[in-house]
Amino acid sequence: MNTYFPGISKVAYEGPKSTNPLAFRYYNPEEVVAGKTMREQLKFALSYWHTLCGDGTDMFGRGTFVKDFGESDPMAVYRAKAYAAFELMDKLDIDYFCFHDRDIAPEAATLKETNARLDEITDLTDKVNNTIDDKAAKRCCGVRPTASTIRGTCTGRAPRPTPTCSLSRRRRSRRRWKSPPAWAARDTCSGAAARGMRPC
Repeated sequence: MNTYFPGISKVAYEGPKSTNPLAFRYYNPEEVVAGKTMREQLKFALSYWHTLCGDGTDMFGRGTFVKDFGESDPMAVYRAKAYAAFELMDKLDIDYFCFHDRDIAPEAATLKETNARLDEITDLTDKVNNTIDDKAAKRCCGVRPTASTIRGTCTGRAPRPTPTCSLSRRRRSRRRWKSPPAWAARDTCSGAAARGMRPC
């Protein structure tokens, strides 16, 4: 696996007097506050769309951030983003990440090809998730409304812009699924459900 942030070691708690700019001064994951550790109290999550997809575009101009990680092929870019995301979460000791389907895999010309791309990347995230650390990141994902999906191309009506699936686990063997609401099977138009990510 490539290293995308080679000059950065794991960020650790060093106390309020630390002069290290890449250290936690007040956040100590294992310190108990009001009966729970800070890790339990403060459940930080990496936002995939801001951290790995945001290009700095605003109302005044075009994007200025290049986040292709040295790749040019669309799927190679998204594979690199997956590796970079898990390396970053490992170094920052982040247990959660959240994303939309289009954040982790590029849209293709057809729904079938788009879903195949999403399936490939979700398989990759499972693989990387379980090799980086013994505690797997939890994830919550949603189908992002696009020009085609907002009009209900895949479902016959517009999908709700709410998260459609989540997975909460500590280890691969301990999965806890929530029951899907009645609309989930009708409105989910990604291939994620077939690859271990169930509507919830």
